[in-house]
Amino acid sequence: MFTDINERYCRSSAILNKQEGAYAMRARVIFLGCLMLAAAISAVANAEELRHEWSFDGIHSIAVNTITGSVTIRTAKQKTLTVAFESDPKRPKTITPSVDSVKGVLTIRETTSEKHAQAKTHWLISVPESSLLKAIGCHSAQGDIRFDSIVCGRIVSHSATGRLSAADVKSRSVRLTTTSMPLRVTGGEISHDIRCVSASGEVYLSLSKLPDSALDAASTSNAVTLDIPSFGENFTLTIDRNEGAGQVESPFSCTETSTSLLHPQDTYKTTRCVVKRGEGGSAVRLLTGTGTIKIITGQ
Repeated sequence: MFTDINERYCRSSAILNKQEGAYAMRARVIFLGCLMLAAAISAVANAEELRHEWSFDGIHSIAVNTITGSVTIRTAKQKTLTVAFESDPKRPKTITPSVDSVKGVLTIRETTSEKHAQAKTHWLISVPESSLLKAIGCHSAQGDIRFDSIVCGRIVSHSATGRLSAADVKSRSVRLTTTSMPLRVTGGEISHDIRCVSASGEVYLSLSKLPDSALDAASTSNAVTLDIPSFGENFTLTIDRNEGAGQVESPFSCTETSTSLLHPQDTYKTTRCVVKRGEGGSAVRLLTGTGTIKIITGQ
């Protein structure tokens, strides 16, 4: 009798243990599901906090000033101009974006409460193909700046420690400067003038033709390369280099040469080579201190 009772008790305990295990497993599954749902909701909320978007109509000019933000301005197949801003996920609240439009001028800027901001942000400005922009001024203290297939009357851009590039740009005037990083202009059509200067970075220009008025490219301590199919029949080319350090690779023979102090404060003399062909035409000036000037052309 006691044996039967004991067996029934053991069987009942085993059943209860199985039920309790099943309940515990269900509870764990539900708990894990709740955690995953909460994580997904949090991720969506964080993504919304990190990314901001704006859209505008009737924009004819753009003015950008960023602290650490890199900037891409491109042409896109869309009806309105859009601006997208992405914060640094590691420092999401370090940089505050500001976007405004007044009488067709789009103004973008960054502010921060930190003395030395290190957050990396990114701006993407997408311009409709039908837009006719008058001017773009884009400046950044630390970020890279890129212009991609933009059509604009005048482009002026500077970055202290960022890279600058322009690809397939159509403009009357382009002026790009950077303190210490490379600068590249490839393709497109710049009709009137172009100026590209880097204090210590490489400057590379690959153009379909010379602008009508002037081309000025310079780097104090790095290479300057101009790649162009032809200079045409009328132009004046001026090549300046440090007498003791700069190098020149050019298919042209100098019409005039001279060596002098280019500026009163210079500690070295500059050797100047002038190549003059025909009358009028574009004035091309290439300058380097200690780098190499390289001209690639069919003349």
